[in-house]
Amino acid sequence: MTRSFTAAIYALAIIGFFLVLAVLPAHSAPLTTKQAGDTLSGSVVEFLSGSRRVCTAFKISSRQFMTAKHCVTQVNREYKIDFNNRMSFVRSILVSGVDKEDWAVANVATSNDKIKSLSLGCNDELYLGMPVAYAGYPSPLELTMGLGAVTSVTPVKPSRSNADFMIDVAAAPGASGSPVISLDTGNVIGILTEGIRNRKTGFFMVGIESIKSTAQCDDVVKPEVAPPEYVGPF
Repeated sequence: MTRSFTAAIYALAIIGFFLVLAVLPAHSAPLTTKQAGDTLSGSVVEFLSGSRRVCTAFKISSRQFMTAKHCVTQVNREYKIDFNNRMSFVRSILVSGVDKEDWAVANVATSNDKIKSLSLGCNDELYLGMPVAYAGYPSPLELTMGLGAVTSVTPVKPSRSNADFMIDVAAAPGASGSPVISLDTGNVIGILTEGIRNRKTGFFMVGIESIKSTAQCDDVVKPEVAPPEYVGPF
């Protein structure tokens, strides 16, 4: 075998290697905490009834925001969203048709391009220890971010909404409706809804409505299970 022929084979092998790399799917790095904060703060809004803040909401499309179902006392009632002291009015609300699902979608009359839509993690798979972040308005605070991890991937049956999974972050009433994002992908994997506590041990976690259980994602099968006691809505 001649030296030139060997060199040609070697060159073709290198070209082939880089062509394979070019067609392989790209894997983005996990979000840093700063990136998570920037992502959430650009999408999360206050959800108000009249002049009173009741919950948190987040943008999912040009004229749609998602929040928790228990934040919506009446369908088609006028609500407001507030982003950096700029108000928009909510004209109608789609709530879950399933009693134990705690989500709602609000439609606004006009779009606001300064508020960014979050991507929904309909195909994201939960796992114990998954790093997560949320941002919302736990009363009496303004926009607040929480960092933690998934601590349970099974539903909590005694809770108000059959919380689909739990995370270990600090939260309080007013944070209901906050988006919970995976730091692995940056996608919304759930909606913060309630506190879960065992009164005997004091064990406290935050219950989450899985984004997969909403009408925005199809073909979701939720596992069966049941432990801790329900504390109350956020």
